[in-house]
Amino acid sequence: MLGIAVASAVAMVVLAVPANAVGSETFGWGRNLAGQAGDNTWVNRSLPSRTCAVGATDCTANPLTGVKALVSARSSSFALLSDGTVAAWGSNERGALGDGTTTTRYVPVRVCAVGATDCVANPLTGVKALAGGERHALALLANGTVLSWGSNSFGQLGDGTSTSTHRAIPAPVCAVGATDCAANPLRGVRAIGAGPLHSLAVLANGSVVSWGDNGSGELGDGSGAWVQKTPVRVAVTDVVAVAAGASFSLALRSNGTVLSWGFNGSGQLGDGTTTGRPIPGPVCAPGATDCAANPLTGVTSIAAAHTGSHVIAVRANGIPLMWGFNGNGELGDGTTNDRHLPGPVCAVGATDCGAQPLTGITAVAAGNQFTLARTAVGTMLSWGANFDGMLGIGTTGPKELTPSQVLSPDGSGPLTRVTLISAGYWNSLAARSA
Repeated sequence: MLGIAVASAVAMVVLAVPANAVGSETFGWGRNLAGQAGDNTWVNRSLPSRTCAVGATDCTANPLTGVKALVSARSSSFALLSDGTVAAWGSNERGALGDGTTTTRYVPVRVCAVGATDCVANPLTGVKALAGGERHALALLANGTVLSWGSNSFGQLGDGTSTSTHRAIPAPVCAVGATDCAANPLRGVRAIGAGPLHSLAVLANGSVVSWGDNGSGELGDGSGAWVQKTPVRVAVTDVVAVAAGASFSLALRSNGTVLSWGFNGSGQLGDGTTTGRPIPGPVCAPGATDCAANPLTGVTSIAAAHTGSHVIAVRANGIPLMWGFNGNGELGDGTTNDRHLPGPVCAVGATDCGAQPLTGITAVAAGNQFTLARTAVGTMLSWGANFDGMLGIGTTGPKELTPSQVLSPDGSGPLTRVTLISAGYWNSLAARSA
């Protein structure tokens, strides 16, 4: 994921990528019990393992190529391919992969077109961006409409239904106030995001709509409704990107400021408190006490742990700032103390993050209890929890409190030429150029 957000991952904002950032190899690592790595095994990986091409069984001979974006849900993985189709693999609980089944996939399969039963013959096409929640996914099409599939227990598919109406193939999200989504789909969308149980979309005029779970005010409509089964309007303007975490949401505005709303028990709203709010408010600048007077500025991309409670924002100068939950070192500041205001990540090997902050970052992704970053030279860093090897450093130690280099598949040096990154619940994905 690179540049300005259009998702996340995990989990989550999806970031737009330059036309030349197409991956010629794809890798997965960390928890792999449901095939999240896509390497035709269910063995956890502490080093990057090649992901197979669609339908292949030998990933070294036939790796997944032509990848324009990578997105993770809780235990499911997705790749937007250069031809506008989508490959999916991993857990398929409640139809999370969109292939018309609930069968776990250890290698990638095609996501079906709307109404299709044969995904190979009739794959989903014309996709511009993806977003993954806990067990649901969204696809933004080139025509500005949005499709959704997977779990729908809280109305996160935006089709006017909920509870047991899970869906194993894509279908349209409704327009605001509509009841027939096929006749009146949500239109004019330019960016999407997904939390575990709710979804977000940015419209062409810079406004935002949301749907799904609203138990902590994460939809930002101030209604107090527990669930919204179709999109509702959020009181924000001039938004270019959105990100969603566990019961909270974020919006990046065109002026480089960030708004947040929803649950705030670990300070993930970045306003210096742990008090939640059902309507958007500004994230503070580092060290500020009045967020309205001193908001965080200069932000170019955001990511939230879509099944967790921490946030990372990258400024135009390539310096990332983080806030929220830090019990596993996911803020990368050398501590396990939650942070209620944005603060710096330590440089590799540094112990004083203020004096030696991490710089030169071009893309970020937030997993459940860990964080990933891509550097300007095409290497990759990771920090936080490492229970299943999701940091890609060759070990399965409990946690890393500051950034470490993600290693190559043979562990001989850093993973290089990285173009795309994504973080799932306890797994990671990356693609690199030839």
